[in-house]
This record gives sequence, C-alpha cells and structure tokens, in this order.
Amino acid sequence: MMLLTYLKWRIRQSAFYRKKMQRWVNNVRYQFRVYKYYGSKYNFRATKIDINNKSRIIFILDPQREHPGLVDQLKAMIRMYYIVKISNLDYKIIHDDPFSLKDYLVPNSVKWDMPWEGLSYNLNNVKIIYCNGQDPIERVSGK
Repeated sequence: MMLLTYLKWRIRQSAFYRKKMQRWVNNVRYQFRVYKYYGSKYNFRATKIDINNKSRIIFILDPQREHPGLVDQLKAMIRMYYIVKISNLDYKIIHDDPFSLKDYLVPNSVKWDMPWEGLSYNLNNVKIIYCNGQDPIERVSGK
C-alpha cells in the first residue's frame, strides 16, 4: 500500500503529468462523481416518459448540489436563455431552493417555470448536460 501511495505521489509530481494529464484526470474524476450522483436518479427503466416530445432545455439548480451566489445563477439563466433562443427550443427553469424563484420573478411572455413533477427521468428522452462553468457547453440543436 505504501508503494502504491509513493508511486501516485511520484507520478503527480512529474512535469508530464502536470502539463498533459492533470486536467484530463481531474475531469474524468469529476464526471465520474456526476454520473454516480445522477445515475441514481436517471435510468432507462424510469416510468415517466415525456409525451409532448418537444425539444426543450430545462435549467435545474439541484438543491442537493452546491451552487454559486444568486447573481451568478441569474447570469447563467440568462446565458442559457440566449442559447435556447438561438437554437429555437423551449426553455424551462426549476429553482426551488432556498426559495422559489417565481415568487420574485413572474413569468411574462415566456412561461419558464416548471415543477419537479413535470421532469422526465427516462434516459430515452433526456440528455443530461452538466455544466460546472469550466468546460465548454455542448452544442444544442432543436432536432
């Protein structure tokens, strides 16, 4: 065990690891944690299937995860709305923690609020795009 710990330490100290592999290894570890967390919620056997079959982006601030401040959240929502407008998709927001966003921002021309009950957990019609603010956002299409 001590030899394995030493080898891990030695590899992480090398210039090759720091320049070429550190970011990749950290991203893989991060994605594994994300899939482990969301894999327990989303699967192919989930019973709820979206019958509307309309392409949309749902911006979810999961209460189980840590998020930045309110202004950063609002900026991210606005950026995502811009991407959705360009892609010609529907846009929904689920924000209930620590307060319900629709208590302070009333939907006007775009009905953006959505309850948790309207969310589909079936991976046949859901694609999870987890954005941590560091990686580029995947290209979306209205197909």
